[in-house]
Amino acid sequence: MQQTKDISLRAISLQNLGNLYNRVGELQTAKRLLTQSVTLSRQIHNTALESQGLLSLGNIERSTAKQAEVLNYPEQVQRSHTAALQHYQQVAAIAPELLMYLKIKLIGQLLIS
Repeated sequence: MQQTKDISLRAISLQNLGNLYNRVGELQTAKRLLTQSVTLSRQIHNTALESQGLLSLGNIERSTAKQAEVLNYPEQVQRSHTAALQHYQQVAAIAPELLMYLKIKLIGQLLIS
């Protein structure tokens, strides 16, 4: 029980740190930390924490795609969009209640673009 709690706290900490790095534009560091958080979340079968981490990873891939688009790297844009979609599909599979949120977010992005 204590071990699960410790792993959960570590996963939450990694997720918060990853989101912080994302906000300051350190996308590779953010991806590494969030990936570690998702791995730990899976070990303890915490689907809520796992889905939050996957959602953040999808958002980072979208940010990476935007950066690649500005730099005119079409292959990277495609890879990042594909990776984002994969993360979002995993979220939808393990946390269907977030599916509506993802749809609204996607529609909003399409309207802005």
